[in-house]
Amino acid sequence: MLGGNISFSNETDDTKNPEYNYTSSRFSFTPQLGFGLANNWIVGVQAGFETRKETWEDNTDDGEDKSSGFTVGAFARKFQPFNEYCGFFGQGSLDVAFGKYESTTDFDGEDKLTGFSANIRPGLYFKPSSKWIVEATFGQLEYSTVRTKNDDEDYENKNNFFGLSFFDGLSFGVKFIL
Repeated sequence: MLGGNISFSNETDDTKNPEYNYTSSRFSFTPQLGFGLANNWIVGVQAGFETRKETWEDNTDDGEDKSSGFTVGAFARKFQPFNEYCGFFGQGSLDVAFGKYESTTDFDGEDKLTGFSANIRPGLYFKPSSKWIVEATFGQLEYSTVRTKNDDEDYENKNNFFGLSFFDGLSFGVKFIL
């Protein structure tokens, strides 16, 4: 199975306050290569790229934060067909991440990010032919840990996150069955 997922989000604060503006945008792309096993199972590898940008302006402060990073990992997926054309799937993945974060207001220099995540995501798929799968994933159960380090300011921080969401993180993908 060869394919990937693309995700994009854009947020604008609509407070109707002419003295405050906020925008946030995010883009991610994760190609995947999987190998079929018996009983509707696929295991594989994935790599990804993500970029984010936030800007704000108000009467006391203007700023911009940017981050970008790469991930590499492995996944396992189990398909549960409803019929020959569509069905449900669950996918678990383990990833490591590397990236950077820059801010025009918070600190000097650049933060280096390293992290690990494990998640389980549900999805629905449609199979228009024997070689193509169109899918949508939504929600997730996730654990992640991220270490942030800034050598210019002799700063280091570690954050752990555990979360469950049902409709967060909607993404669409297309897979080609080799």
